[in-house]
Amino acid sequence: MGQVLHGSARTTAAVIHSTHSHLTTRTTVNKSDWDKFVDECPIDAERVFLIKNGFLPRVAEGARLTTTTDDTGTLEHAPCPKFRVVLRLS
Repeated sequence: MGQVLHGSARTTAAVIHSTHSHLTTRTTVNKSDWDKFVDECPIDAERVFLIKNGFLPRVAEGARLTTTTDDTGTLEHAPCPKFRVVLRLS
């Protein structure tokens, strides 16, 4: 999908396209980072962790930690939209 964005001094062409992980519902986190975060923020940790890491509040709402290993944890959440914007540099 392409879209023309209008700036104040000139017109810039851009292409906006979804990524391979568009609308994913699982996010893998580093287990030690997660454990440290939960120690500091035990209430509603899943939602707050995702928002602090750039997720939209509507994606983070109702998130839950579903599985863990020694190194990682998996958070399940609402579908997360992900897009790339391609701009011509010259």
